[in-house]
Amino acid sequence: MIYHASLWFHIIGITLLAGTTFVDFVLTRKFWAFYAKDQPAGMVARKLTEKLPLLVVAGIVLTLLSGIGMMTILHAVIGAMLWFRIKIILVVIVILNGIVVGRKLNGRLNKMLTTAGTGPANDQSLQQLKKNLQLFHITQLTIFFIIFFLSAFKFN
Repeated sequence: MIYHASLWFHIIGITLLAGTTFVDFVLTRKFWAFYAKDQPAGMVARKLTEKLPLLVVAGIVLTLLSGIGMMTILHAVIGAMLWFRIKIILVVIVILNGIVVGRKLNGRLNKMLTTAGTGPANDQSLQQLKKNLQLFHITQLTIFFIIFFLSAFKFN
């Protein structure tokens, strides 16, 4: 019973992480579309992403605590399986990538948006930042897809 509860919370945690990443991806794309036409409307779209880090933290906590719970219940038997080792590495990569790269890119975007004036260099910087954010989101979503795939089709 405790194992199934841990598994349930684990699935919720990973889904929360992946879902939040997807929502951030969609809202960021909407931000760029609105910002190009109407900067105040773009800023409203950007404001919608402010609370997403709370959901990411909740997802990380649920995923890690429930994962540790399942490992404890199974007496680390699952830790010897190849699919699980790959999954753990990918989970660590997705968390570190989100913390290091995602926060850095979002911080740069927020800083660029608060600075006054949009000269040609600033427009070029925004375009590069847009590409980097898109690459970040696609990378994160691809890793989440692989994590879900490994969890569903366990192999040895």
